[in-house]
Amino acid sequence: MTIEERTQRIGELRTEFKRLVEYHEGSFREIDAKAKYWLTVALPSFVALAGYLVKHGDVISLPLLVSGCALATCLLVSVYLFSSVLLSLRVESGILTPASRKFSDAECYIGTAEDWAELCELQAQELLNAITNNETQNAQKGRRLRRGEISLFRAVPAAICLAGGSAFAYAAASPRGFSAALTGTTTAGTVAGIAIGAGTAAVLIAFDHLSTCGRNSGSS
Repeated sequence: MTIEERTQRIGELRTEFKRLVEYHEGSFREIDAKAKYWLTVALPSFVALAGYLVKHGDVISLPLLVSGCALATCLLVSVYLFSSVLLSLRVESGILTPASRKFSDAECYIGTAEDWAELCELQAQELLNAITNNETQNAQKGRRLRRGEISLFRAVPAAICLAGGSAFAYAAASPRGFSAALTGTTTAGTVAGIAIGAGTAAVLIAFDHLSTCGRNSGSS
């Protein structure tokens, strides 16, 4: 294989590598767009619900109070997870540039065909390094987005049902609990709601993580 043929084939590989870098860039934008959308839903909902519970918590019945606190906790977890998706992560472009940003450092690669072939190899390697980094960062953003969606779509209804059911069970098991369920107890209801909401979100996220790891290990 001549140097010219090798340079041409490396150029074709670089074209394929660039397509993968562009794919990751598009995936980054899609993940960020989803996180921003759900963040605009979860954050105002949490603020409104938290304000309502603080203002009217002493007159809300215990089942509604516990359910509301559980819902607010799950929304808060979702806000945290969706906002973590938008945190700045290092994204590589795969473009090889001189370390000093001086043309003299790159001029040595344009003297002969061998030098140019060496530059093409370095550029291809830089693209591969960028692909490796971007795959890692893309997977991290994807995991954060999925956890936020689990907290929003699965933990919210599960926590509400568990919180409401627990409050009714407490009222049914204790005569004093029935009156408390009607009038509401802010401190106990808030603590119970936070515990149920946070616990439900944590359990579902952990279960999804374990099941996903199990599927990945099974497929490999």
